[in-house]
Amino acid sequence: MSTFFGSLNLDFRKTVRKMRVQTAYTNRYVFRLLIAFMLLLAACGSSDAVDDAPANGEEQTPVEQSTTPDPTPAAPTEADSHGTPAYVLTPTPLPLPDADDEIPFMWMVTAPYGNTMYLFGTIHAATPDLYPLSSVIMDALHRSDYLAVEVWAPDFMPVDLFTYEDTRMINDENIDDLRPRVMAVLAEYKDYICDFLMWTDTSLDSIESAHPNIWLQVLTWLIVEKSELSRLHALDTYFIGQALHIGRMEILSIECIAETEKAFRGLSPQLHARLIENLLDIDQAVEHVEITYEAWRYGDVYAMRNLLSQDLDMIDDDTLAAEHYDMMFFQRGLRMTDMASYYLGQGKNVFYVVGAFHLTRENGVVDMLIQRGYDVVRIQ
Repeated sequence: MSTFFGSLNLDFRKTVRKMRVQTAYTNRYVFRLLIAFMLLLAACGSSDAVDDAPANGEEQTPVEQSTTPDPTPAAPTEADSHGTPAYVLTPTPLPLPDADDEIPFMWMVTAPYGNTMYLFGTIHAATPDLYPLSSVIMDALHRSDYLAVEVWAPDFMPVDLFTYEDTRMINDENIDDLRPRVMAVLAEYKDYICDFLMWTDTSLDSIESAHPNIWLQVLTWLIVEKSELSRLHALDTYFIGQALHIGRMEILSIECIAETEKAFRGLSPQLHARLIENLLDIDQAVEHVEITYEAWRYGDVYAMRNLLSQDLDMIDDDTLAAEHYDMMFFQRGLRMTDMASYYLGQGKNVFYVVGAFHLTRENGVVDMLIQRGYDVVRIQ
């Protein structure tokens, strides 16, 4: 794993050549995409702790549909996404089939017009042995006319990555106290971040004076690099490559990466400090990433929910946890649900890819679509 990104150019060219999409990608674009996904990986959490999974054989309550969705909803607006939630939400059960095989994090949503959306809960890094994907997943992809991913911004180039736009960060004691600890960890594991330094054309000295959001990004890079997972095998990039290879599929971006990056930078210094501190135990963070990957791979909804609850508990401050939940999950989940409703209302057949946590958490995208009256069924 540690040598993987050392040969990124060669490996990437081979992958691109295999997919026959040489003209669609460049090395710089790959890095931009990885940075975008790191923004989405850098922080995770959940709302409330959840109950344990039902015991095997215990009867599960079926999902009931009570309303008919508006077949032609208006496009979501910035005010809609950031305002008071328009729906009163209650958790709905997400039954896990009793099986030892890998179960995809995928749900089928049927709209009144008869068009279909496949909700796929992705993870932004994976192992090579995940491929080839099951025929169930690939058939759903090929039956769709559109691929929607969290981030599709071929022309996006992060700028001013190392500047402070928020004066709260300057000389904040929470950040200043962490600075030597962050730099000590990065120095210890420098071999794991050399490609991050190369692609950002920077050095450890520059990172020391950078915005704390950069610390989150480089620590996340380090943790994934040290784990058994690989970013190049992330399902997001794989599906994008497949869509470009198919040719007829239009790729849609669910979120605006510039706005997402701005939102990350808008987190309070106190929350930045707490999130960074929780990543400084590298071995523990690596273990957490690998456990999460196994839970995702076997479709264990309840394990994923509990992992999210543990993440939130680690923040250990109700006010900071609420800030984290609002930005990372409520606001983003509402926008994701609004966009899903919008595409469904337009009659589109969409393969809709968002982080698995956003689908499976209580009052997540699956719950919200059910509350809006859509028929949502898990694919097995």
